[in-house]
Amino acid sequence: MKNRLILKYSISAFLVLSSVVLYAQEKTTQQTDSIIKNKYGLRVGIDLFNPTATFFEKDRKGLELVGDYRITKKWYAAAELGYMNVATEEDFFSFTTNGSYIKAGANYNAYQNWLDMQNEIYVGFRYGFSTFSQTLNSYTINNNPYLDDFA
Repeated sequence: MKNRLILKYSISAFLVLSSVVLYAQEKTTQQTDSIIKNKYGLRVGIDLFNPTATFFEKDRKGLELVGDYRITKKWYAAAELGYMNVATEEDFFSFTTNGSYIKAGANYNAYQNWLDMQNEIYVGFRYGFSTFSQTLNSYTINNNPYLDDFA
């Protein structure tokens, strides 16, 4: 009987002490570094002016794709490519111009951002290359002197 009580007491003490040990353990948290990492990567976009202008001017079609890649904290490599097709009609002539272009260059972000901001005020430069053609659709030669109708 005495052995039974000792065994019962030992098991109870073991269970109580093991649960106390489990609750007594604390999770240590490591201090994280407070350095804000800048985002580097490719940004792409579309210039919305030409597709919007197509709704108002039926003789105008065009699209421009823009993109840049962040090289350093302040410098971006930039590129633009697009095409344009414009039909112009005046009183004595009409012509059509169409072509495509590509521009490459760099942007410098002149804005000093505060912590964790992504604002930009930039200055930049581009080098461009284009191919285009112009077609004269019609023209009228007017031989009348300027004030002949008023005399």
